[in-house]
Amino acid sequence: MRESVAIVVVLYKAELSLFHKDLLKNGNITLIVVDNTPGRDLDLRADRLVYIPLGDNLGIATAQNEGIGQARESGCDYVIFFDQDSVIPEGYANRMVEEYKRINGLVPNLFLLGPTVTNGRTKEVYKSTIHRDVWAAEDFILRREIISSGSCVALRKIEEVGLNDDYLFIDYVDFELCWRANNKGFVNGLTTNIKLIHYVGQQEYRIFNQLVIISAPIRYYYQVRNYLWLIRRCYVPMQWKINRAIKLIVFPISFPFKVRCWREIYVQMFRGVKDGLLDKRYGKSRSGNGVI
Repeated sequence: MRESVAIVVVLYKAELSLFHKDLLKNGNITLIVVDNTPGRDLDLRADRLVYIPLGDNLGIATAQNEGIGQARESGCDYVIFFDQDSVIPEGYANRMVEEYKRINGLVPNLFLLGPTVTNGRTKEVYKSTIHRDVWAAEDFILRREIISSGSCVALRKIEEVGLNDDYLFIDYVDFELCWRANNKGFVNGLTTNIKLIHYVGQQEYRIFNQLVIISAPIRYYYQVRNYLWLIRRCYVPMQWKINRAIKLIVFPISFPFKVRCWREIYVQMFRGVKDGLLDKRYGKSRSGNGVI
């Protein structure tokens, strides 16, 4: 008998794509759609589809936490997370769960398993410039942190690690969850057997072979503010603190020469510095703090 799987998709000013609707063809899958679009309540009705309109943009952390809560109520065994812009291959969910079970049999302290992520624009596999591949098992590469899109986790393990920290709202939410899992004795990683096409940011270019991903200006507010919050936490890796500080200082120097909206980005970064130092929040959430 196949395990029950919840797929949590977060929408923000986007429609539910055919890629997501096709997931309902599998009888063991419950599709949970959490809508962060302000003032919207779509008429989404189908067997095994749960639509949760939040009525406002409460952030990716709160939206995923709501989806996890619904997965619990639905009696699901596993949760898979998707962004609205992910291109989901046919049969992805059940293949990912089977891969999770296989690797978990070899690595019992597995927490979050992600696919090999391919850049939707360049078709290249995203590779870390600071992490060397460490193989913990066949076809499984350890990663200190992975992005949430396409990732799979056993619901029982979320009970041990906790929900997303929704004070962070959006940026580094998935990384913080991975670090907290590491701190509790779990590991995260990627399978090379499953691939997922993903689109990140609005623009890309390279500086000295370092990939620079340009996001919407408001994202730089959260990146800077959340960085200043996270560097105070003892379980956040020192290597990440140093590497991220360098990127937040060095990369923006190139923005006036490469990015059209560089002035707005600078304004948002300044706001992020101010609110990060003052512990001020910008952005709503439902539960306050998802850490349980």
